[in-house]
This record gives sequence, structure tokens and C-alpha cells, in this order.
Amino acid sequence: PGVGDVRVSFEYVKCGPTTVMALQDGRSFLPYRAVRRGAWCFAQRSNDSVKKQLLSVGRQSVDELIESRQGELGNLACCCCLSNTVEGCCAVVNTPQIEYASQTHEDSLQVFRRITAEASTKKWLFRAAGWLVMYLGQYLTFAPLITLFSVIPFINKLVATSIFLLCGVTTALVSLCVAGVACLVYHPRDALLVAL
Repeated sequence: PGVGDVRVSFEYVKCGPTTVMALQDGRSFLPYRAVRRGAWCFAQRSNDSVKKQLLSVGRQSVDELIESRQGELGNLACCCCLSNTVEGCCAVVNTPQIEYASQTHEDSLQVFRRITAEASTKKWLFRAAGWLVMYLGQYLTFAPLITLFSVIPFINKLVATSIFLLCGVTTALVSLCVAGVACLVYHPRDALLVAL
């Protein structure tokens, strides 16, 4: 081998107070990823089977995790092709897991607050990006109308403003509905409390 054929790098953590929030696997750590524990509160599984599944899911790479989640649909996977593609892209950027390390001593509550704040920020950034893409798509759908009415000066501005407002209002309502349904599916107790 010549110079530059192989590159080796080493990382180390200095001795001192350390905080780690992850899934422990013997003498190492894995990312903690949520697993299904049973439908709602019924048919709860034993702790041993949950621990085995947590370790199995924690050992998977992000690509393996995406493939296993898409494989859960079975024959219906072809119906959800677009949804699976979007989920795969988002999972690469934002894998739902807890894997935190710090070179200071931190309280577990403090760590969970930081992780929750980061997750909330990512969630709102994804929602804003989704709204923006939806808005641009709807606005570009109606853009030929603006061109069509560009011959008449007064009506052109009125149509352009109307389309701008229409697209903004409808996409905001659709985004709120999607966020509400997602909250109802993933946090049903909180969604029902807010609805009441």
C-alpha cells in the first residue's frame, strides 16, 4: 500500500465526570429506540422480550431500521410507496432515538429536558418545511391564473393577492389538521385533553 491508501482515526474521551443516556449493552452503549409494547394497555409483553427487542433494534443501522419498518406493511407496502420514501428520508436526518453523551455531570431530568427541547425544535422545523413545500406547490398550481390575468392591471393584482391569501390559508389549515391527526395518533391522551 502507498501513502494515503488507508486512513485511521482514533477518538478518546478524557477521564472525568461523564453523562451517558443510551441503552447499555454489556460494556458498550447502543441508541435507545422505541419498540412496540402492545396495543394501548392490553396484551403487555414481558420485560425480557422487550429488553431483547430493544437490544435488537439498537444494534440495527439506520438503513436496516428503515427497511424493517417498511417491511411491517407486508403486501400493503406498494400502496404507501410515497409515504415510505418520505419516512426514509426523514429517518436518515432525524432518527427517533436517544443517544446522548456529555463530558460533564448532568442530572437525568436535565438531560431529558435538553433532548425534549431538541426534538421539539426539529419537529417544528420539519412542520415549517412541510408547510412551505405545500404552500409553494399550491401557489405554483395557481400561477397560470396570474399569468392569464396579467393583461388587465387591476385584476392582475387582485387575482395575485387572492391566490396568495387562498394558498396561505388553505395550506395552514391542512397543516394544522395533519398535526392534529398526528398528535391524536401518537399522543391520544394529550390530544383529547387539548380538545376538551
